[in-house]
Parts: sequence; structure tokens; C-alpha cells
Amino acid sequence: MNRTMKPMYTGSSPYARRRRRRRKILILCGVLVVLLAVAALLAATLSDRDDPAQHRIKAVEGALVDAPPVPEEIARRIAAMRARKEALEAYNRAVAEGTAANHPALLPALYNPDGVKTAYLTFDDGPSSITEQILDILAKHNIRATFFMLGMRAEQNPALVKRVYEAGHSIGNHSYSHDYGKVYASPESFAEELNHSRQVINTALGLDYNNLIFRFPGGSFEEYKHPYRDVLLEHGYQYIDWNALNGDSEKQNPDSAYLMNTLKESVAGREDVVVLMHDASAKQVTADTLEEMISFLKGEGYTFLPLTNSAY
Repeated sequence: MNRTMKPMYTGSSPYARRRRRRRKILILCGVLVVLLAVAALLAATLSDRDDPAQHRIKAVEGALVDAPPVPEEIARRIAAMRARKEALEAYNRAVAEGTAANHPALLPALYNPDGVKTAYLTFDDGPSSITEQILDILAKHNIRATFFMLGMRAEQNPALVKRVYEAGHSIGNHSYSHDYGKVYASPESFAEELNHSRQVINTALGLDYNNLIFRFPGGSFEEYKHPYRDVLLEHGYQYIDWNALNGDSEKQNPDSAYLMNTLKESVAGREDVVVLMHDASAKQVTADTLEEMISFLKGEGYTFLPLTNSAY
């Protein structure tokens, strides 16, 4: 008896053809996805080439999404640094426009271009354990500088206040406590800090010292400090920030190389520089590097003067 045999499966069956078609479609889709991804990557690369900082900004923004809240003190310091940068940019524009002498944070006529390179060395927060070392180095180079003193430290070191004055240096007021919560609590509190510090300095000197210059703790850059400028004017003070620095308060435990690099970068291209430094026990590196900084500034053609109130 003949039996009809069912044909064996071959690759040409309709089912096999459909499966091959699906496989081809999947492969084509995969290739298309890869091509689209490559195109997107190229576009992003070209975009970053036009703005090389953009990808870093995006990365930082992404990292900040889940970041914990910034402590208040760190946030204040960041805001102050931004304000200082903006103020410095405003000053640079004023220099370019020839109006730097009218810049609101500067002593009158201090930055008038005259072809003479002048460096005003300033030391904040003293007197301290490094004051005498600083004075000895300045005397060795016959340089007069400016010391913006805190009343509370002048009260503790009256002999140093007098030595600074007798050496021919200028003394500025830097508030009594440097405590932001007290200094900037109100115009009345600001005036009290100002007058208390002046009284202490006068007592240490045994005279009415009327070279009335002031440096705001943290600088005058932040907008919330602007109303206190009127308080200073009412008391006969002029105030001065800085346009150069050695960076001794910009990071923890800086070394001499860091101070020198910061100084060189910040004075580059400037005719007149007010150099911010600190006279404090924790800033021994400033005293140890001072002679090298002076030698550098001399080599750049700077002469040295102290700051004084234009009415002094």
C-alpha cells in the first residue's frame, strides 16, 4: 500500500520567509538606532567645541541636583567671591573707559593712570604675632605699607599699634570684631564697631589719629553692604578694597609658591595695585614670603606707598 509522505520542512517555506524578513527588519532597525546615536554624539561634540565650558557646566549642574544643602558659611563665602569677581570686572571696565577714579569702592584718584606703577601693600586683621616680622622686612626695604587693624586685636597689642605708627605706616580701621553678625547687623551696629575700633587705636597711639580709612570685613563688594558706605561718609571715612592679592585667605594652608603665583597673576597688566594680605598668626606664610613678593614687585617696576585719606 502506497502511503503519501508529507514533504520535509525546507528553508523555502512561507514561515521561513516571514522569519527571515523579520530578522532583516530587526537588523535594519538596529543599524538605524546606531546611526542616530552616532549622529547625536557628533552633534554634541561639535557643540562643545564651540563652547568648551558647556559640557563642564552641564556636568556640575547634574552633580548638584542631588547635592546636600550648602552650609550657610560656605554659601556666604561663595556669594562674596562672586560679588568680588563682579566688582573687579566693573573696575576693569572703568579702567578701560578712563573712569576708574570714580569707582565707588576706591579712594579718590588712587587709580588715575599717570605712567607710574605703584603698589600699596595692605595687611588686614592685625596686630598679631607676625606683625613685628612684617615690620622688620618693610623697614629693610624702606617701604611704607597700610595696616587695617581690628579694634579687639589693637586692644590686646597696643605696643604693636604704636610701633606700626612710629615706623611711618598707615593705619586703617577694619571694624572692632570682624564679626559679620555684629558689624552688619544694622547701621547703628556698624557705626558702633567703627567708633569702638577708632577709640581703641587712638588710645594705643595716645592721640587723635585722623587718617580715616576703612576696609570692610570681606570687602565692600556685596550689595547688602552698600548702605554702610553712607555711614562711613557721615563719620569722615574713605574706604578701599583691593585689586590684587597674595591669596593667603583663598585656601587652607597655602604655601609660598601659591602666594607668589596668585600675586603674579593678580598684578599682571596693572599700573596701580592695592595688594590684599593678612597680618594674623595663622598667616605665617605671608610674613615668610613677603620679601620674595617685594622683590618681585620691584622687579616689575613698582614703587611703594601707604594709603591715606585724601583729607589727611
